[in-house]
This record gives sequence, C-alpha cells and structure tokens, in this order.
Amino acid sequence: MKGLSPLIASVLLIAIAFSVSSILGPWALEVVRSDTDTISNNSKSVTECYPVLIQNVYADFNSGKIRVYAMGKGANTITSADVLNSYGASIPLSNPSVLPMKIGPGERKLIEFNTTANLTVCANFSKAIITTGCVSDEKSKPDNC
Repeated sequence: MKGLSPLIASVLLIAIAFSVSSILGPWALEVVRSDTDTISNNSKSVTECYPVLIQNVYADFNSGKIRVYAMGKGANTITSADVLNSYGASIPLSNPSVLPMKIGPGERKLIEFNTTANLTVCANFSKAIITTGCVSDEKSKPDNC
C-alpha cells in the first residue's frame, strides 16, 4: 500500500473539519453571546450616567462655612465631595454622614463644609469637587469672592 489516494484524503479532511466545527461551534457561539451581553450591560450603565453639576459655591468665613450647591441632571448618587485649599488639603464636611447622597433630576442639594485655619480667605480656596459613580464636577472659585 503506497498511501491514501488524494480523493479519500480530501474527504477525510473535510469530514474531520466538519466534526470539529459541529462540536466547537455551539460553544463558541455561547461565548460570543455571553460576552456581548456583558458588554451591553456595561455600556448601558455608562450611557445612563447623568452628571451632577456644582451650581454655586459660597464661602462664609465669618460663620466658618463653605456651602456647595449641586444640581442633578438625572437620578444619581453623590459619593464624595471635597473642598481643597491652595495647598491641596481637604476641608472637612460639616456632616460626613450625608454622603452618599441621592439626587434626582432637577433636584438641588446643599453640601456644607467647616472652614479651618487653613482656609480663612478666598485666596486660600483652590476648588470644590463633587464625585458620583461615573463623573465628577469641580469649581475653582466661590461665587462671592
């Protein structure tokens, strides 16, 4: 016997390829479907993310307060808020338990900070920052300075 004839070898090669593809095809299709669903869910959470904007920042150094007013453009949760002095030090919240804070579309919320010896004049103010699960906003000057 000299070997397989080219015709029989071609038929066997096609049969083996067909068998392997019929076994692996459904598995590969399921992998692609599950990855597509995961990507769709992730993109949905990103596209449904609404910003929370800082509307106003008022520094009242006589009473030792900085007031940050935030406006929701859609349903969201404010996860953190900071006021930084010119050295980058964070000013403490008046009531840290207010965060995380839910905010709805068109809703306005007040976040209040206690000023310290590090922030006694407008020149020492660096910025106010509000962060949500997807975006953040910052304002670099109080409205009354």
